[in-house]
Amino acid sequence: MSEPLKIVDPNNVRVEFVNTVGGSGFLNGVLNLTLLTARWTPDGTESVPVDLIVGSRLRFDLKCAQEIRDALDAIIESNSKPAGKPN
Repeated sequence: MSEPLKIVDPNNVRVEFVNTVGGSGFLNGVLNLTLLTARWTPDGTESVPVDLIVGSRLRFDLKCAQEIRDALDAIIESNSKPAGKPN
C-alpha cells in the first residue's frame, strides 16, 4: 500500500472571493473556468455601478473537475436542507 501524498502549504497563496462564473470551456482534456468578482466603485453619482472583474482563472483536468463537482455536491447537499430539519 502506498503512503498518502504529503501536502505542503507555502502560506502565501491568495484566497479570492468570487461571485459568478464568467466563462467556461473544455479543450484538449483541460477544463477552464473564469470566475468573476463584483465590485462597486463610486463614480461621483448617486448610484454606484457594479464592475465585474476577473477574480480567478482555473485550469484543471477532468479527474480534478470530478473531484471538485463531488465536493461541491456534498457541501450543497449538507447545507440545503429545508428549514426545521436537522442537517
